[in-house]
Amino acid sequence: MRVHSVDGTSGVDPAAWDSLAGPAGFYATHGWLASQESADATARHFVVEADTGRPLGAVATYLCHRVANPNYRVRELFPDLPWHQDRPVLLAGGTQGYQHPLLVARDLTTSDRRRVLDLLVSAVREYARGAADGVTWWLYLPDADARELARCLGAAPRLVRGDCAIELPGGSFTDFLAGFPSRRRRILRREDEAFEAAGHELRHLPLSACWREAGALLALTQRRYGHRVDDEEMATLLRRQCEATGDSGTVHACISGGRMAGFCLTYGCGDTLYARASGFDYGQLGGAKEHFRICYYDPIRLAYATGRRSYHLGVGSYRTKTLRGAAVTALWALCDGDPRWTREGAAEHNAVTARTLLADIPSHALRDPSSWPSVPERDVGDPVRTV
Repeated sequence: MRVHSVDGTSGVDPAAWDSLAGPAGFYATHGWLASQESADATARHFVVEADTGRPLGAVATYLCHRVANPNYRVRELFPDLPWHQDRPVLLAGGTQGYQHPLLVARDLTTSDRRRVLDLLVSAVREYARGAADGVTWWLYLPDADARELARCLGAAPRLVRGDCAIELPGGSFTDFLAGFPSRRRRILRREDEAFEAAGHELRHLPLSACWREAGALLALTQRRYGHRVDDEEMATLLRRQCEATGDSGTVHACISGGRMAGFCLTYGCGDTLYARASGFDYGQLGGAKEHFRICYYDPIRLAYATGRRSYHLGVGSYRTKTLRGAAVTALWALCDGDPRWTREGAAEHNAVTARTLLADIPSHALRDPSSWPSVPERDVGDPVRTV
């Protein structure tokens, strides 16, 4: 085995990279990672190859002089670890997407897998020593990957968010609804039907046809939730994403009065459809539950139509998502190279974060309750859905 580095995705064969990333999910793919490269995030990626040239493992890293996404700013995620604002931050996995699994070939033996991971960690550590004072941040790791990397680093993971996804039973939207209790099923059906009753039109568009309109709607929604962004910034983000991913996304567009009043952007990868972004002109909408049709029910129909088995919704809005069938898994962070990242600090952080997250997540919606730092004894009641 040998490890080498490349500066950015342009130095990596997309098919070779995606042979590792495809099974891991959309946010590890070559196209998605290419969309994150910018003047503020210098990309360097590490690849472990067999003597035959076959890629066995990889990790994307970004040396960030300015972290655009507040949910990737380590000083905000971990306020107990003061961080100099002008100090570059080395992020492993990505800078957007909230899901950064380890990229290691799935057919390796346990010992070969550990060897690949050790080679990747050693390469990243060497890079970090010269670029980021020896510190690397691995954010938004799924459960099993966090445990595996923690053993490799000799560090304790910290809980950061919950990751939501809806498993899709059967072969149709009718099968999806059938998994809910009757009262809940009626509510979901009314939400779905309200869209047509309001006279809206739903269109599927390529992002290349509407990135500027969608960018303006995305900016409206971001500002509604306190983020300081402008229309051009969000439009540029979507345009770059469109170009990097080969215009592979689907825009679920709500057309009202002849113009786009809302949208949800999705991407298919493997057996999963991923919700990536959404935006709405709330002043133009008439309270017809447009968000649920655009961001839930139409993408679920598309997932069924394209043979997907799950619909990935990502982090946040846990009550809204679990009421519509989402299960939640824990996402973790690890820091390598900072002596202030201690097991005692992780235990304290995890207790507080778990308590905050679990206040919004029903017990029955936890995919693996044992993986959370603590699950208070609660009356779980009837499940939202049964599959």
